[in-house]
Amino acid sequence: MLAAVLLLPALSASAAGNIVLSTDSLPAGQVLDITVEAGENAVSCLYSVTADGEKIYAQKKGTDHFAVSYLPEKAGQYELNVTVSYKDKTKETLSAPFTVFPAADDERTIPSVYSQKDGSWIKKPYRKSTLEKAGCAIFTLSHALHRMGINGEDTMPAELAVTYKYCLIQGGTRNNMLTRNAAEKYNFLTEEDLIKDPSRIADELKRGSMFTFAIVIGHIALVDGISEDGSMVHIVDSAPTATAERIKKASMYTMDEEGHFVPFTAPEDLPDTHWFFKTSGCSGLEYWLELSYVAKRGVRLIQPSPFTLTGSGSDHPVVVTVFGTSVCTIKDSGQESTVPAKNLIWNIGADNGARVAAVVTKKTYTQIMDSAGKKAGRAEPGTVMPVISVSKDTVTVLNGTFVGNVSKKDVELIEVTDKDPLTALIALNGNTSGRAKIRARLTPSAKGKTIAQWPTGTPVAVIEDKGDWCRVEAKGLCLWVEKKNVLYDQNQ
Repeated sequence: MLAAVLLLPALSASAAGNIVLSTDSLPAGQVLDITVEAGENAVSCLYSVTADGEKIYAQKKGTDHFAVSYLPEKAGQYELNVTVSYKDKTKETLSAPFTVFPAADDERTIPSVYSQKDGSWIKKPYRKSTLEKAGCAIFTLSHALHRMGINGEDTMPAELAVTYKYCLIQGGTRNNMLTRNAAEKYNFLTEEDLIKDPSRIADELKRGSMFTFAIVIGHIALVDGISEDGSMVHIVDSAPTATAERIKKASMYTMDEEGHFVPFTAPEDLPDTHWFFKTSGCSGLEYWLELSYVAKRGVRLIQPSPFTLTGSGSDHPVVVTVFGTSVCTIKDSGQESTVPAKNLIWNIGADNGARVAAVVTKKTYTQIMDSAGKKAGRAEPGTVMPVISVSKDTVTVLNGTFVGNVSKKDVELIEVTDKDPLTALIALNGNTSGRAKIRARLTPSAKGKTIAQWPTGTPVAVIEDKGDWCRVEAKGLCLWVEKKNVLYDQNQ
C-alpha cells in the first residue's frame, strides 16, 4: 500500500483544506488517487494540472467529487491545483506537487479491466472518433483475448482500434463484424447469431466460454463467468458509468465478503473504484448481473479453441473445421490447411485423457440433445465428432461450437491415432481424374447404405483395411469404400 502524503493549502479563502495523495512519486501510467479534505459547506472542486511548469489540463466545470483519480502519461514534475467552492460563494485554492518518473519495461502490466475514462484514451484514434468515446467493443475484445491468454502487442486496445477501424460506423461498432474477424485472426470460435437461451449461456460459461453483448443501448461489455447457483453472471465493463446511467429494469451487483450479492447504482461509490476528474468518468469495473437480463438482450459467443496445434514451432490454438481421427482440417489465422490429428492437443478432456471420436452408425441421423434434455441439433450418418466424455448411455460431443449429448447406441467410439496418417485418393480403375463418383457406405457391404458419393481424386485418410473394403475419412465423414477404389499415396 502506498503511503499517503498530506500537503497544506497554498492559498486559503474561507477554510483550511488539505490534499491527500496516495503517493508523491509514481511511474508514468500508474493511477494517482487524490482526496480533497475541504472545510465544512464545501460544494465543488475545480481541478487543473501542470507538468514542468506548463498547464496541461484544466477542468472547465466544477464537480462534487472530492475523492478523484488522475493517470499521468509522461514523466515530469507535476503540480495538482484544486479550487474549492463553498456555499457562501467563497473559494479556496490548494496545490500539491508530485513526481512522475519513466516506467520501466517490466513495470508495464495488462490491467484486469481497462477503463475508457482514465484519460489515456482521449486522443487515441478509433477511425474518426476516439477510444475514450466509442471504444467499448474494442476494450471488450481486448478483455476477452487477454482472458484466453493471448497477450501480444496487437491485442492492446490502441492497436486493435487501428486494425479494426472499419468496424466503427455512425452509431457504434458493428460488433458482429468485429468478433467474426477477430475470431479468424486469433483462432477462437464464434457464431453469427446472438444466443438467448439461458441454459446454453450457463453451460458455455461453465466450460470457459465468454460472451460480448450490448449491456445497454450503445454500450458493449463482456460476460466471463457465472455464479455457483447459476443465477448471476460476471461482467467486465470498461465504462460502468454508462451502464449505470442507461440500465433499466435491472440492478448491478457486487459481492460482499460473505458471498452475498448486493445491488448498487453508483459505480464510483464502490471501494477500489476510481473516478477520473479529467474525463468525469468511472474506471472499468467487474461486477454481476442477473443471467435472465443478459439472456434477454442476447449474447455473442467467444469460445476458446478446444484444440492446440503442436509441432509447428510454437504451440498455439487453432480452429478445427473438419475433424477426423487421422487427419484434420484446421484454420490458423484464417489460413486453411490439413494436419495429422496426432499434432492436435485437446483442451477438452475426454475420459481419462483419451482422445476419442464418435462416429454416427445409425442409418438415419442421431439427435443431439442439450444439457437440459432438449433437442438441439442432429448428426448425419457417418459424421465424426470429438468426444468430451462418455457415460453409461450417452456420449458428450463437440459439434462445431456446440456441446451436446448423443445416444451411445447410435455411435461408435474410435481412438484418435498417434501414427502418421495413411493418405489416398478415390480412384476408378486406378484413375483419379474424370467425373466418376464412388459410393461411400455406412457399412462394409455392397448392401450398406450409401451416405455420400465422392468424385475420383477426392483425398481420404485410411483408418482401417477390412477384406475388400477400406474405412476412410473425408469431409468430416467416416465411411466405407471398396478397396479397389482406394489408391494409396505411393510416397508412403
